[in-house]
Amino acid sequence: MKVLNAISRLNAEAVRADEQAGAANVKMLFALMIAHALLMAAVPAGFSAAQGGTCENRITQSTRSAFRDFIGENGKTCRGRVRAYNPNNETVTITKENGDTLQVNLSILSKTDQTYVREWDLINVFFSQNRFHVSARTKQSRGRMQLLVWRPEEEIVYSILLKNRSNYALTDLTLDYCIYDDLYRSGSRESMESQGVKCGTLKIGTLAAGENMRAETQPVIFPRKGDGFEYYQGNQVPAGRTGGIWVRIYLPLAGNRRAMREFALPNSIMKTRRWTMPSSQNNGQEN
Repeated sequence: MKVLNAISRLNAEAVRADEQAGAANVKMLFALMIAHALLMAAVPAGFSAAQGGTCENRITQSTRSAFRDFIGENGKTCRGRVRAYNPNNETVTITKENGDTLQVNLSILSKTDQTYVREWDLINVFFSQNRFHVSARTKQSRGRMQLLVWRPEEEIVYSILLKNRSNYALTDLTLDYCIYDDLYRSGSRESMESQGVKCGTLKIGTLAAGENMRAETQPVIFPRKGDGFEYYQGNQVPAGRTGGIWVRIYLPLAGNRRAMREFALPNSIMKTRRWTMPSSQNNGQEN
């Protein structure tokens, strides 16, 4: 009997240990989910989680601040990366590999390094939402008459606002955009019929220091549920709604390169939809 009781106690303790281990695993999984959610929430609006803005030819927001060898007027080198630049007094702050900082006047660096620092600051402005503000809003018009029949349609135009709050002129800007729409059939159960995209390119040109500019996309027209109006009697009317807009702005750089800034409204579009190049637009399904 004592042996049986001992075995029973051991089995009970083993069961409790398994339950505790399972609870610990659940808590760990829950903690990982919270950490992931907090990380995604920290990504600023208008930037993709993977890149946060990028430059073509593999110059990204991180690599443009990579360590490099700066050459002084005396020929000596200093390995570091740019931490800050003040264009008013042309002072450069360089962070060395050991973490120490060095503040020098731009004029003591080589011509190549001077060009690099000025471009670094220009790109820093281009990627900054505070210094180069990008936003968008929709302009809507609803319904139209066609062949004496009321068509419950909706026309969407996005107005994109660019604000240059820096001391730099942003020259030869180009803007690509994609507007996403969802077509569905209404009823007791709403069903998705298709997802479409319409893309285009806008030539912005030069945005002077302190200048604001608005640019408008081409209109996107899709059917809308019309308060009892139907296209054809007895048939359901497919309705559409905009899913948002994804914008890419390009800034030319030296050496046939260009920086690319991304903005989306809502920001989640960059994770849930695909980018379609305007040159291959077909105003239909996403590629």
